[in-house]
Amino acid sequence: MIRAVVDTSSLISLEMIGALEKSFKIVEVLIPKAVELEIKEMKKYDDKEGLAAKNVLKWVKKSQIKTIKIKKQENVESTLSKNVGRGEAECFACCLEQRISTLIMDDVNAAYRLEGLAIAKEIKIKLSVAVLVELHRKKLLNKNELKTSIKKLIKTRKWEGGALEILCKKYLHAP
Repeated sequence: MIRAVVDTSSLISLEMIGALEKSFKIVEVLIPKAVELEIKEMKKYDDKEGLAAKNVLKWVKKSQIKTIKIKKQENVESTLSKNVGRGEAECFACCLEQRISTLIMDDVNAAYRLEGLAIAKEIKIKLSVAVLVELHRKKLLNKNELKTSIKKLIKTRKWEGGALEILCKKYLHAP
């Protein structure tokens, strides 16, 4: 079982394509309070993301997703920037405080900004698509299901034509 801190966008992404529940078989999902608050804010909207947020909160309530309180706010404040919001900063701080080496986030700008620090602290930043690939490696998704899930992720999240589409598509052609 992989322990991972997961940001809001990745949780929403995995839920929107129907892969979040299956991911619990291979990932212990941890979130900081800021991510839980972002999801609670999102659930107010009457759209696909709002519905996904409501479903994510059900998993929080069932303790399939565990909320972690940040102990040292200076770990958060030191990583905040125009590209790194509170949710991503708390995710990074959570990795530091809990000694978790995997951070799953779909925010490319935040990941780029945190990359050097993540390498120095031995934290691997991965996209939500990495969860799908791991589900395939563990034989919980076959090759066709993996390809379908990746295509659905790109389309559902409207990543066509952007960096996330390119990053996701590299997995479509991987052996």
